[in-house]
Parts: sequence; structure tokens; C-alpha cells
Amino acid sequence: MGYVSFFDGFIEDAASTQARDWWRKSTLPASSWLASPVVLTTLDQRHRIGHLNESEHRQAVADVESAWGLFHKVPVGPKLAPELLRVLRLYGLRLADAVDVASALHIHRRLAGDAFRFAVHDKVMAASAQAEGLALALML
Repeated sequence: MGYVSFFDGFIEDAASTQARDWWRKSTLPASSWLASPVVLTTLDQRHRIGHLNESEHRQAVADVESAWGLFHKVPVGPKLAPELLRVLRLYGLRLADAVDVASALHIHRRLAGDAFRFAVHDKVMAASAQAEGLALALML
């Protein structure tokens, strides 16, 4: 079982291929409910500013929508809120990153236990995840 920031698999950078390969091999990839809208709006923005042409944009959106069905989605709501607030205050993460860490903690504690692995995209998230006892699958 693994949690990967859904964002990392679809916003092209050096880590995108690695992220996609990792979550495709995961027994149950997971991310927060916010991930898909964040990725789709980022793709829309990249299209508007000319970083993606029409064909690339359509394909990227189709890829996101197809892959999203494979993911376990952690609701961002009242049950996650206390953990989210604690992570935000303790580690000084950006909101989206704190949602990822809090969601990963939720999955680790309630669903996956020791089988859980967290794929992260930056050093601050990795340090906060490790401080919380999460095992890292890879550092993207």
C-alpha cells in the first residue's frame, strides 16, 4: 500500500515518471480528495500559459481522470482536520503538503499499518513524514 502525492505523477518534471511508476506498482495507491482538482486546475493553467498545447492538455486530463479511479481517496473533512491542523502548526508545511502528510498519516494509522510507504516530493515533507514515523518509499 502506498501514498503518493497524485500531483507528482501528472505535472511533468524530473519526478513524474518515477511517481507514476511507483503508484502503478502499489497495491493500493492513495491520495487526498483534493489531489485531482489540484492537478486538473494546474494542467488547465499550464495550458492557458502555453506550456501545454491543446492535444497535450486533452491527453493529460484524460490520463488524470483515468488514473484517479485507481486511487483510494482520503476525505478532507472533520475527521482529518485535527491532524491537518497539528501537522500545519508543527512543521510549517504549505497547506497542500500538510494535507498530503495528514492524509498519509490517516491511511497509515487506520488502513495500512506497517505495510504503508509514503512517496514525497520534497525534503521538508520527507522530514515531517519521517518525524511522524512514516516509512518513505522514495524521495521524488
